[in-house]
Amino acid sequence: MLLISCRNKSEEMTNAVPRIINPHVNEGDNTTNDEGVNEVEENTFLVPMVEIPDNNHIQRLQDINLDHDVEEEQIILTMVKDEDGKDKLKLFIADYNNDMMRYQLSLEEMISPDHMEGLSVHLQDLNGNQLNEVLITGFNKQGFQTLDVFSIKTQGGSAGLTYRRIAQLVVNGTIDIETADRSQEYKSGQMTWESFPIITEETNPEDDENLDLIKTVYNWNKAASRYQPISVAKVPGVTIKEENLKKLYRGDLDDFKAFLSGPWHRVSDSVGEKQPFLQDILYFQPDEDQVIFTIDDIQEIYDWDDTYRTIFKGIYIQSQNILIQSLRRDILITVEDMDSIKVKIQGTTEWGGYYTPLSQSLQQGLVHDEMLEPIEELNHLSGLFKGSRGNEFYLDYPFFTEKNVDGENRQGVYTFFNLYGTSILQLRYQRKNGLMDARSVYNVDFQITEDSSRIIRTLTLVPGNLTVSGFLQESGETLHIEQIEVMDKS
Repeated sequence: MLLISCRNKSEEMTNAVPRIINPHVNEGDNTTNDEGVNEVEENTFLVPMVEIPDNNHIQRLQDINLDHDVEEEQIILTMVKDEDGKDKLKLFIADYNNDMMRYQLSLEEMISPDHMEGLSVHLQDLNGNQLNEVLITGFNKQGFQTLDVFSIKTQGGSAGLTYRRIAQLVVNGTIDIETADRSQEYKSGQMTWESFPIITEETNPEDDENLDLIKTVYNWNKAASRYQPISVAKVPGVTIKEENLKKLYRGDLDDFKAFLSGPWHRVSDSVGEKQPFLQDILYFQPDEDQVIFTIDDIQEIYDWDDTYRTIFKGIYIQSQNILIQSLRRDILITVEDMDSIKVKIQGTTEWGGYYTPLSQSLQQGLVHDEMLEPIEELNHLSGLFKGSRGNEFYLDYPFFTEKNVDGENRQGVYTFFNLYGTSILQLRYQRKNGLMDARSVYNVDFQITEDSSRIIRTLTLVPGNLTVSGFLQESGETLHIEQIEVMDKS
C-alpha cells in the first residue's frame, strides 16, 4: 500500500509542529512512547528555560509558539511524586517576556494523566477568542481518558503570558471535542466566541450489561471562564441481536484491530451529509502498525502507535506521519454495527463521519505494496540555497525557511523521499501560530559540479502532486536553486 503525505485540501485544524525532545529519564521513571519524535530532533538539545524543582524529572521539552509573537514558548512536562509516593505529571509553561528580557514561568499545574504513554499535546481555539488553548489528552493508570485545557489569561506587559485551566475531565469512556466549521467573521479574524462543546460518554455503572451510556455536554461559560456541564443524559443501549457484535463489544483490543483491518470508505460526514463515493478511504493495517488516509488518489500513511479501549464499543488510536513524525492524528473509532464505524479525528472535522467496509471487488487497484523511502543524501543537505530570481531556501532538516522574490519568509518542515524511482521533495508550511498550513510537492533533480575553487549543488524542482500511480506533474514554474561552497585553497 502506498502512503504519501501530500494532501492539498485545506485542514481546519492540525497539530502544531514544535521542536520536541524527550530526555532520557532516570531508572524507575516512566518513559514516553514517542520514539519517532527523538529522530526529528536528534541534533537539537533543548534545556528548560525556567528553573525546575529538583524533585521533578523532565519527561518532555517542547518549543512552540503559543501567542503569535516572535519568540517561542516552552512546554515542559515533568514526573513528580505526590504525598503518597505515587507518580504524577506536572505541566510548566515558560514564556519569554520582552519587557523583562528573560523567560518567566507562565503556568505550573498538576495534570490528570499519571504517565506519558498515550499523552498528546494539541493547540486549538476552543472558545473562539482567536487564541489557541493548550490541550493535553492522555490516560491514567486505571485506563480512564483525560483532558486538561489551559487558556491564555493575560499576555504582554510586565505580567507577560499567563494561563488558567478552563477544563479538567477524567472519564471511564470517551472525550470528544465537537468541532464545526466557523463563520466567515471568525475566519476573518474577529473574536466571535464561537466555542466548541466538549462531550463525554461513559459506561453507566448501573447497567449490568454495560451497554448503557451516560452522555454529558460541556459548554464554554464566558462569565465563569470555564467549561461547565449543561446537560447529562442516559443513552440506553440498543438490543444487540447480532451475536458477532455482542462478542466484539465484549472483546479486547486485538478483537477490535482484527475487525477494523482493511479499507473503509466514508459514506457520510459527522452530521449525516452524504459524501462522494470512494473519495475518502481509511485503510487499517494492524499487522503493519499503519493507518492509511486516502482522498481521491492521494494518500498519507501514519504509523499506528498506540491503541486504547474507551467505551465498550470504541477504541482510541494514536498515530504519526511516517515522513514527518511531528504530524500526529488521534483517532476515536466507534463501532456502530458490523458494517459501520464512526470516526472522529482530534482537532478537525475532516475525515470525521460514518464509514462502511469496502468489498473485495472495490479493493482492486487500491493497494500498492511499494513503500516510500527517505533519501538520506538529500535529507543531509543543509544551509542556504539561492535562486536566480532572488528566492532562497534555508535547509536545516527537517525544518526549512523559504524567502520568496518579494522578501516574504515562510517556514515549515520538509523531507526528500523516493517514490517508484522518482525523487520527491515535500514541503509542509507552518502558520505563525504554529499550526500546519498548505503543502507543496516537487519532483527533484540533484546535481553536483566542481571546479578548482567551488562545489556547486543544484536542485531543480518541478511542481506536481502525488497519486497512487506516482508523481504527476502540474502547471507551474520550475525552480532552480543552488548552493555554492567555496573551497579552502590553503
